[in-house]
Amino acid sequence: MVAICEILVAMGYRVSFMPINLAWDGPYSQALQMAGVEVIFHPEASSPKQWLKTNGNLIDWVLGSRYYVLSEIIDDVRLHCPKAKILFDTVDLHFLREQRKAELSDDPTLHAAAKKTETQELGLIEKSDTTFVVSEMEQALLHEKTPQADIQVLSNIHTTQNDVAPFEGREGILFVGGYQHPPNLDAACWLTEEILPALRESLPDVQLHLIGSKMPEWLKTRQQPGLQNHGFVEDMTPFLSHCLVAVAPLRYGAGVKGKVNQAMAWGLPVVATPCAAEGIHTSHDHDILLANSTENFVEEILRLHNDQQLWATLSSNGQKNVERYFSRQAAQAVLARVLAHSSSR
Repeated sequence: MVAICEILVAMGYRVSFMPINLAWDGPYSQALQMAGVEVIFHPEASSPKQWLKTNGNLIDWVLGSRYYVLSEIIDDVRLHCPKAKILFDTVDLHFLREQRKAELSDDPTLHAAAKKTETQELGLIEKSDTTFVVSEMEQALLHEKTPQADIQVLSNIHTTQNDVAPFEGREGILFVGGYQHPPNLDAACWLTEEILPALRESLPDVQLHLIGSKMPEWLKTRQQPGLQNHGFVEDMTPFLSHCLVAVAPLRYGAGVKGKVNQAMAWGLPVVATPCAAEGIHTSHDHDILLANSTENFVEEILRLHNDQQLWATLSSNGQKNVERYFSRQAAQAVLARVLAHSSSR
């Protein structure tokens, strides 16, 4: 979302950012202001509704990020922003992720919750002028469920890094995720309980680096050979530059995984489940390595450790993938087309 705001400012639009809770978030809010984005926060604004009531006539487009945010405000937008087009950024299809979790556990309660989320998301899509999804797969799914809706692909946005450190001197395995997100916590459990112990039978000195915010205390304090729990880190550069491989053992989820995009943007090869690689336009042995079991993950990680040419191929092709599908230029082309089209309607 930060990248989208910056792109829109560069295109000449006046952009205002409103967190639904109107929170001021210190350096993050200041960074948006420095990029030319107006940040709306309390107490300058007493509520989203009040701000829209005062300023709604000035708004041409409202971009709502995630269904549970847009659902809080969409009626006020329609009431107070009479000329605004509503753009719904799903980020990922939450109901799809919930459905997959329910199928994995065969839990009737989770199935019911997923159906409720689907009803909410599809309802917002029908009320919006344009809906953004992050992959062609999700676009096709929504075309089936909401054939009259305007569904566009606006995916993750990343910048590739120059001067990728070579294979020599790298070591360690990297996993990144916000641990309040259940698929990431599930993946971390699989990594620590099964994949890492099996891998250390062949690589007894290998280290697994777990990074990310909101790590639960039981995981943060877990101790086992080869496990490094870092929690939240301010700067990912040392890990992206010096680890040998990134892993994404997600057993369920939806959308396009930023952890995979980010590693590829840095020229860091990735071993991922098919779920984690969904929507990223990758192919096995070309720009990613795919694995769907503990044995597969161990095998593919060992291949990368033992094959410098494979590592270099994945590193180079991964960056080309990001440049083609997930660059700022790619995102700007989508935004320019959608905004021009909505203006003409």
